[in-house]
Amino acid sequence: MNVSINRLPVADMDKLSAFTHALHARIDRQNEDEQLYADLTGLYCDIIKEVSRNDATKVLCIFEYAKHLCYELFLYSGEKAYIMGLENRVALADSLVARY
Repeated sequence: MNVSINRLPVADMDKLSAFTHALHARIDRQNEDEQLYADLTGLYCDIIKEVSRNDATKVLCIFEYAKHLCYELFLYSGEKAYIMGLENRVALADSLVARY
């Protein structure tokens, strides 16, 4: 189907424009996320490098802390936490966090 863009109806042009805009926005967000990850990774490496100059045992603590943060992220489920909160509206927040 060869359709010239100049022959498209205005409604279709609007849809095409909206789609193009949404696609560019999504790519921009993805690039920002990747840049943020690269920046944070670089910062983490700089911190490890600087700390290792003074005290190598502190580096091990930082590695352990980062590992546990990763474990926590893998265990977290926003959907499950939300449902649990809805089902236990009257419970104390501390007890819910401990049970979750």
